[in-house]
Formats: sequence, C-alpha cells, structure tokens
Amino acid sequence: MKKIIFVLLTALAVVSCLPDPPTPQPKDYEGTLVVGTLNENVTWYSDSIYTLRGRVIIPSGITLTIEPGVIVKGDAGNGSTASCLLIARGGKINAVGTPGAPIIFTSVIDSIQPGQLVSPNLDETITGLWGGLLILGGSETLTRNSNSFEPINVRERFYIKNIFTQNTSYKDRILNLFKNNGSSKIERNIILSKNQVQNNKSEIKNFEEKPKIKEKKLEIPNTPKLFKKELEKPPSQPDQNIQELNEVEMIEAELKIIGIEVNNGFNRNSYENPKNQSIDAMKKVVGNVKTISDDKRKNELKQKENILEQREKKIEQVIVYLDEKYKRIKKQRKEVKDVFKSLKQKELEVKNRIQILERLTRQVERRKKILEQKEKQFEFRLKQVGDYTRQVVQQEVQINVISKSAKKTKERDNLYEEKRMDRIEKKNKKNELKIPMGYYGLINSFDKNDVATKFLIEGLGSGVVLILKDPIHNIFAMSNISLPSSSASKQGYHYLFPHTFADTSVKDLYNTLIYHGANKDHITALIVGGAKLFLDYDMTYQDNIDAVKKELEVNQIPIEAEDIGGLSERAVIYDTINDILYVKKSWEFEYRKIN
Repeated sequence: MKKIIFVLLTALAVVSCLPDPPTPQPKDYEGTLVVGTLNENVTWYSDSIYTLRGRVIIPSGITLTIEPGVIVKGDAGNGSTASCLLIARGGKINAVGTPGAPIIFTSVIDSIQPGQLVSPNLDETITGLWGGLLILGGSETLTRNSNSFEPINVRERFYIKNIFTQNTSYKDRILNLFKNNGSSKIERNIILSKNQVQNNKSEIKNFEEKPKIKEKKLEIPNTPKLFKKELEKPPSQPDQNIQELNEVEMIEAELKIIGIEVNNGFNRNSYENPKNQSIDAMKKVVGNVKTISDDKRKNELKQKENILEQREKKIEQVIVYLDEKYKRIKKQRKEVKDVFKSLKQKELEVKNRIQILERLTRQVERRKKILEQKEKQFEFRLKQVGDYTRQVVQQEVQINVISKSAKKTKERDNLYEEKRMDRIEKKNKKNELKIPMGYYGLINSFDKNDVATKFLIEGLGSGVVLILKDPIHNIFAMSNISLPSSSASKQGYHYLFPHTFADTSVKDLYNTLIYHGANKDHITALIVGGAKLFLDYDMTYQDNIDAVKKELEVNQIPIEAEDIGGLSERAVIYDTINDILYVKKSWEFEYRKIN
C-alpha cells in the first residue's frame, strides 16, 4: 500500500508540475556517424552534421579540427552509456566558430540543420539529453585551504584560478557568462515536485508508523496535595476498562492538554474515596482525548483519500489523453511518412524524366551537329566532285595532246634510233673498247659474242667519264660526256648522240643496262674527269660534274668511287673482269687504282 501511494503521489507531482511532454521525435542519425577512438588527425567540415554514438575519444597526439558551421549531435543516454566527445590528456581540439557560422553541440532529437542558429523544436534551457564535451587536462587539486581557485558558478561547478588578480574587464566578461536570474521554469517545477514528493513520503511514513505516546505524569493544576498523592499512587487492582484504556495507541503530536478544572472545595464523600475519583477523572480525560484524536485523524485520512482518488483520476485522464495523442501523432507520422515516400517517389520520377529529357536533348544536339557536319562534308564532296570532274576533263585533253605528241616523239625516236651510231663495238688488239667523246660502250660477260674485257679513254679534260655497272650480272657500260645539258642541242643532235650531254647520257646508259638484264638495285656508278683546263670564267668542268651527280641522285644510283677535279688531263682504263678502275694523269708515269 505504501508503494502504490508513493508512485501515485510521484506521478501526480510530476504531471501537475511539468508542462506537456514534447512530441516524440524520430532518432534518425543524420550526417556522419562517429564512434570509438580517433586514430589520426581528423577535420570535420563546415555545413555538415556529425552524430556521436557512445564515447568518442581524442587520444594523446591526435588533433580534431572543427570548422565553423559544423553541427555535432550526441546520441541519447545517461551515465556510462551517455554519448560524449572526450579529449584525453595530450589530445587537441581546434574549434573556432564565428557569429554567422557557430559550432553547435546538441542532441540527436534536435531538428536543427546547417545554416540554422536556433533549434526549431527544442528549448535552449533543456539539458541532460546527452553526455556533452569533456576535456581532461593536467588540473590542480582543489584543497580545503586553497585560496587560488575562486568559484564563479557553484551550481555548474565552475572555478577559475586567481581570477580576482586579473583586470576588471576580464573579470566582468567571465562573470557575465554565468549571470543567471534564476533557474528555468522546468528546473523550478522539478524542484517543487521533488519537495512535494518528499513531504508526501514523510507524511505517509508518519501515518504508517503510528508512534505510541510515552508515559507521562499528568499534572493537573489547582489540585489539592492529597488528591495529587492519590493520583500518583498506582492502582492496586485496576479493572479491565483501565487496562484497555492504557493499551490505546495515541499519537504524540495530536495530544494537547491545556488544563483540567477541579473543585477546590472540601467534599467529604470524595475525600473518603479518592481512588474512585481519580479513576473516573482519568477515564474522562483519556476518553475525550481519544475521541478528539480519532475523529480528527479519520477526517484527515478521508480528505487525503479523496485527494488521492482525485489525483488518480487525473492521472488516468492524462494517461488516456497521452495515449490518444500518441495514437494521433503516430497516425499523423505514418501519414507524413507515406506522403514523404510518395513525394520522394515522385521526385525520383521527375529526376528520371529530367535525366531522360537531358539525354534526349544531348542526343538531338549531337545528331544536329552530325547532320551539320554531314551537310558540310556533302558540300565539300560536291565541290571535290566538281573539281575532280574538271581535272578529269583537263587530263583527258592533256592525254589526247600528250598521246599525239608521244606518238610523234615515238615516230621521231624510232627514226633517230635507226640512225644512232654512238655505240662502240669494235675492240682493239688488247680486247679494249676505246670510247671517244659523245659515245658509249657496253660489255656483257655472259654474251659469248662479246669478247671485250676493258674500257679505254685517253685525253680526258673537262669532260666526265660515267661508268655504270652491275657486277652480279656482269653487265658494264661507259660513256664519255662533254657538256652538262641537252638544252643547247639543235636539230635533234641529242637524239643521235645522247651521251654528249650529262642529262641524257645518265638516263640512256641506265636504261641500256636494264634492257640487257641488269638489276636496278645492284647498279652503282664510277665518275672520273672534270679537270679545269680553260680560263677561270669557263665553269664547264664543274657544270659537268654537278649535272652527272644530279641525274644519278634523281635515278637513285649510288656513287661507288670518283676521281674528279684537278688541272690535268687523264687516261682511264676499266677492267671488267677484275672490276678495277685505273687512272693516270698527264704528268704521271703509271696508272693508279681508284678504290
């Protein structure tokens, strides 16, 4: 019974003193969840939410940097399970906020978001929702006789060392931080509730214990000494009624004896029987006291019982109201969730449609660009076709002209070919072919009819001797060139004697080797001559050398050896069997080999 009454009184006190409880908020953990001990330096970035679960410890050597605008929310709990941010000795926290972007530490049930400065659903005076920020440093022990630490706010257990030795402005700033005109409304209600519950506890305890009245001697004023002695004497044989009266339990606080009036006159009958008179007086006094105390106690118990019944009814009404409100809130919350879910689905659909439209727009733009590029390519191709058509027409015209001229040239070449007599085929007694100026000779070792083995040229001056050879197929040719270009020839002389000129001699000698079975990849050249025999302004010797080298380069014929320049005439012998070139100048006595 005592426990039930205590619970009811406590519930009544809390319900009657506290305001309506706030609407339960969902414990959705926002932002980044942080748990355990940090193992490295960490930065919490601005405009973000970080949720603490349990003890988050910054050990020694680790630094936590919190940028302005960060919101830190602690998970619910109390005692050892409370969430907190604990900076151990040696750990560091670097958190510097600004008026426009403060760093906010709060609970997970707070709906505040980045950019907000005030909670939309919690009063700033509410405390105890999470563990808080704990900084463990090398603190000093505050002894009883210590005068260095001054209390700033005893309620918050905040002390500062030697504050009153600082200047006035510093002291005022510190003291203004803890200026408080009184406890908040909720704190005052909690204190009043605790006091009322404590009073109810003591009252119920006194009522249940019922302490007995200690035996006291009644002093009746204005009573004769003889009567007093009789009253003080214990009865010899008390009857049963007297014993029952002595066994009645009394409450000491309710017994108030103001005084008893007696007859001071002498009465012989009463004097003769003082024992009976004292017993009657005691019965009367005790009966009156018992009646008064029992009635009063019954009335008080009835009043308290009525109060308890009323408060119990009120508690039941509040419980019913809270249940209904919780059901409504739960229903509304479910509706809100459904609406939020549908809105989220619609938002996703809208986003998907936007993405599809953007993708289609990009495809259309891409196709448009492709079409524009194709149009440009088509126009360019049309232009190319037109140009190509004109070129084809021009080429056909040119082909007709060239074919006509080629036909005429061929007819003329055939005519000159029949009349050409520039090849030396007659050998001397030493099986040598002596090549004069403007002529050429050919030796094919595989031709049985060709028995010559050497080429010979004497009196070579500013002219150039050109030797082309294919030693693998044993085909050799030599020409004696005197002028650099055939442009100076008249009446077709270069057709009859092409080896007079450097530009026509190289081509004709090369074609002659190919015609007789030489491989163009094996053909190499030897050059001799180009001596300066005339006046300084005559550069025929150099022009001959340059023209021969130019034509060899055009026909991609490498030069194997050369003996050019100088101021003397030369004599040249080329041995085809041993593939050796011999040269002798006019002042030399013997031929020398050219490698």
